[in-house]
Amino acid sequence: MKFSLTARLINVLLFFVFISTCAFAQKKRSDSLLVELDQAKEDSTKCRLLIKLAFEMRSSDSRSALSYGRQAFSLAQKTGDKRNTARALNNIGLCFYYLSEYDSAISNYNRALTAAKSIPDSLIISTSFNHLGNTFKQLSNFPLSIEYHKRSFNIRKNQRDTSLMAQSLQNLGNSYVRNSQYELAIDCYQRSIELAKGKHGTEYATSLNGIANVYAFQRNYPKAIEFYKQALDLYKAADEKRGISTALLNIGSDYNALGQTDLALQYLNQCIEIRQQSKNTYALAEAYSSISEVYSTLHDFKKAIGYNRDAAAIYSSQKLPAELADTYIKIARQYIESKDMGTGKDYLKRGIAMLDSVKEKTRLISLYRDISSSYAAMGDNEKAYHFLDKSYQLRDSLLTLTSIQTIAQMQSAFDLKSKESEIEMQNRENDLLKSVNARQQLIIYFLIGGSILFIVMGFFIYRGYRKSKEANSELSKAYVQIDEKNKNISMSIDYAKNIQNALLKIPEYFDDRLHDQYFILYKPKDVVSGDIYWIEPLDKLILVAAADCTGHGVPGALMSMLAMEKLKQAVREKKLSEPAEILSFVNRSFKETLSSGEKKLYDGMDIALCCLNIPEVKMTYAGANRPLWITTYENGKRMLNSVKPNKVAIGGFTSEDQTFSTFEYYPKKGDVIYIFTDGFADQFGGPDNKKFNLKRFHNLLLSISELSMEEQKQRLEKEFETWKGSNEQVDDVLVIGMTKG
Repeated sequence: MKFSLTARLINVLLFFVFISTCAFAQKKRSDSLLVELDQAKEDSTKCRLLIKLAFEMRSSDSRSALSYGRQAFSLAQKTGDKRNTARALNNIGLCFYYLSEYDSAISNYNRALTAAKSIPDSLIISTSFNHLGNTFKQLSNFPLSIEYHKRSFNIRKNQRDTSLMAQSLQNLGNSYVRNSQYELAIDCYQRSIELAKGKHGTEYATSLNGIANVYAFQRNYPKAIEFYKQALDLYKAADEKRGISTALLNIGSDYNALGQTDLALQYLNQCIEIRQQSKNTYALAEAYSSISEVYSTLHDFKKAIGYNRDAAAIYSSQKLPAELADTYIKIARQYIESKDMGTGKDYLKRGIAMLDSVKEKTRLISLYRDISSSYAAMGDNEKAYHFLDKSYQLRDSLLTLTSIQTIAQMQSAFDLKSKESEIEMQNRENDLLKSVNARQQLIIYFLIGGSILFIVMGFFIYRGYRKSKEANSELSKAYVQIDEKNKNISMSIDYAKNIQNALLKIPEYFDDRLHDQYFILYKPKDVVSGDIYWIEPLDKLILVAAADCTGHGVPGALMSMLAMEKLKQAVREKKLSEPAEILSFVNRSFKETLSSGEKKLYDGMDIALCCLNIPEVKMTYAGANRPLWITTYENGKRMLNSVKPNKVAIGGFTSEDQTFSTFEYYPKKGDVIYIFTDGFADQFGGPDNKKFNLKRFHNLLLSISELSMEEQKQRLEKEFETWKGSNEQVDDVLVIGMTKG
């Protein structure tokens, strides 16, 4: 549950960064604008005031703001004011954005673009691009979000408006963060800081807030808090209430992630106090949700549920179904954890009924996982599996989304060019019509003008047809190219399978020395696997590992090849033989390799590593998140003992200085040593569609441990397939057994 909580909290943090004006003075400003509007006589004045009202109230009262925006649009249309038409459409889009109606937001932004380009007005165009970038980020379409923010920045750069350039860089940084391009994100924030130097402290603070968000995404909470506090000091110096409350929220949430709940409550209560004064109920609901999580951590479920109910009441009154669904599922989890299963189940159903309103895919994945965990806690394993499977399916669909988005971007580019051609044609038509009107008294000019108009229109229609045909041709070629690439990818994956199988071939010396005293059960989920076994000789020693690399399929296979290379390097080049020393070296090497490129990666692996000294009948073990199990006789009874690993991964977020514990064992005749990954125990199936789980796996190994190695392998494979039934295999499966005959 903690992972999904962190993801949701960080979504909140980023949500507040790109808001460019102070929400805490909105009530006062909107009241003043309403007085002016009541006194206004001219339509143009009313339109201008309505546009301002829609913008001021876009987040605090989105429904009213939407009404003001539509009134402004009607007046702008009535007076033929294209500039205010575009502004009104942008603000209407913003209102839909805050209502989480993203399709309507995008539609209005695009209409604003068309109106702005017909003037043309670069400032409004850049604003539309900026809004589109923020909206596509909320839809988890990060490549398209990045593209729009780049367009916005380039326009603002040409205008040399450093304030708006800084805003675009901050928003571009936010999208890079969500796309896991952390180095590029920090570069954007640092460039924004350079632009903000010597100007408003709030712009500087917003960039510091962005850098802090990068560290929060990387779960480096102490570093994130350091930057949030710097931002907080700047906001306080500027008396920027919105910025102050956002920094307080972020700091409190990160202290909760660190388990420092007293400090978390201190900062979040300050945030709530400020937001209660502001009348910005949406922001207040976010604060209630955050402090609720702290009380959940403290197991004070009465207060936790109370704050989440307050948040739900706000979301319900503002008709925000996505936020309401999220909050209901949080409340359900809290009731379930407090052992009130009936009420928890009721809230869970209410949340599930509203899931269709959640448009942001990463948020939906998180909610599916929370629902799965909640049903698992209630013992409803069928529904737990159903929602876990939905989260996997949605996650996998996001992995292939980039190719689809590339086609969408090409189509968008062609559409933009087509619109530009239409606008160009309309402008020329207008010029010709003016020329005709000026010479209406002369019939000959009228005829000539009409002829020219006909010819020019014919020319542009023909040119538009040619461009459209060329665009369609290019798009068709793109589809053909992608289809061809998919075929090449399939061939490449099959070739990768052959390479991986060659690397995983069991060495003859191992087979010769252990002969029938070992088995390896290996079942990849996909064509290639992220689980690997690794066997390496070193003098009289044999090193044997079972490793589970990040991911499965192609990403997992790439990581597995890196893992094998680093393990070989530790033994062959560094001459290391102690499993603990080998894991320390591989951990450092992983982190160095994966952070050396443009994009810093945090992938890694879990591993159990054994060193067999056959002449001395000795075994040494070290593990990173993967245990060692030994079946042996104790007091005439067959037992299975577990040796715990270090609770850290290789690579990932593990410190470079991490050391690993060593376990030595002298096997007796009949003892069996097992190392394995988590795929077998995590498989769903059986009569109740449950996970096989570690306890059942423990009992299975104990029950078959006196059989021959080949019989054990056959029994494990049969049990796995029987349990899985018609279900899809959840993960790669690897089990290694070794015995002293």
